[in-house]
Amino acid sequence: MTEEKRDAFLASIKNQDESIRLTERLFEVTAPDAVFSKPRKSGEYTIITASEVAVSLGSGYGFGGSNLFEGADDNEGEFNAGGGGGGGGGGGVASARPVAVISVGPEGVQVQPVLDRTKFGIALVTAVGSMFLALSRMKKG
Repeated sequence: MTEEKRDAFLASIKNQDESIRLTERLFEVTAPDAVFSKPRKSGEYTIITASEVAVSLGSGYGFGGSNLFEGADDNEGEFNAGGGGGGGGGGGVASARPVAVISVGPEGVQVQPVLDRTKFGIALVTAVGSMFLALSRMKKG
């Protein structure tokens, strides 16, 4: 196997290992510390925020082709330059937003939702737009 081809093959394996490490790190984001903040004291009250955490990741790697290695039967393992290829790629996103505030005080525990006005506005516009579209189609029919 030539040095260049061996390096390409080993780089593909290295990229797979890095992808696995990245995936493991992204799962750390879903730990309770990421969802619930550290408790904060303010007088007689303790405040904790709760968050929604979303993580998405996709990756793929491949290396192959017809007759990837010549001489497999005689254990020479010479790389076949004419029928192989490799590559990979990936991407991901992580997001978090507060959804509730938990307060513990003399009166007990209270959970107050955090309203996301932007999300509510987008949902409202989408619902009104869908109704308008449905009504316009009904009038045409």
